[in-house]
Amino acid sequence: MRRVTLIGRAGLALWLAGWAVGLQAQTINFGNVQLWSGTFPTDLREGGVQNDAHAWLFTEHVNLTLSQDETVNAVSPGVYDAESDLGSYLIPQGTKVNVYLLHSDPMGEPSQPRIYQGSITFPFPILGVIAKGRRLRLSDPQLGVPGTLYSQSDNYRGYELGDWSGRPGGPERFEIGTDGRTLVFFAGTTNVVDELRILTVPEPASLSVLGIALGTLWVRRRRRTAC
Repeated sequence: MRRVTLIGRAGLALWLAGWAVGLQAQTINFGNVQLWSGTFPTDLREGGVQNDAHAWLFTEHVNLTLSQDETVNAVSPGVYDAESDLGSYLIPQGTKVNVYLLHSDPMGEPSQPRIYQGSITFPFPILGVIAKGRRLRLSDPQLGVPGTLYSQSDNYRGYELGDWSGRPGGPERFEIGTDGRTLVFFAGTTNVVDELRILTVPEPASLSVLGIALGTLWVRRRRRTAC
């Protein structure tokens, strides 16, 4: 009977662990975007990671504690389709964040922009989005992955909001959904990269409760073994 109890508790622990992993997953609702699952690239400059079919969503950091204040361009639900929609909002030093990079870079130098669009729902609320090239560059030292080369273009790396430039479907834009967790994007990328950097809350209190529950199961088992 004791053996069955321990197996049952181990099964519960594994189920809870799987549940926690599920909470960390991003959901692609629609569009030509995919989650990157391989080794993080060492080169994300123009030509580093190219794909005509889809954009990539990279996970740059999980549970990163900001060592200094970080500035983002958008924090509130709404559509951002003009430069005037963007602002400068401070996320203070000491804040814990998850960091993601949405990256598009077509093959070669297409004569017409390649269209990348889609909707991604994150497991936790969006704290802010960095959309301007200069701000992306300035955030690389803290939010980028060490050893990875990033584009240094202040003019073209971010989204050119409101710029039509012959793109089918209109200007580049993004939207933070009313749920606070969904990002909708539309980019027309030519011979440069287009990127957004998204910062989210790292984990809800439920994951802390999960850690306590798993720890309790471990302690109880140790106590039983000692007896």
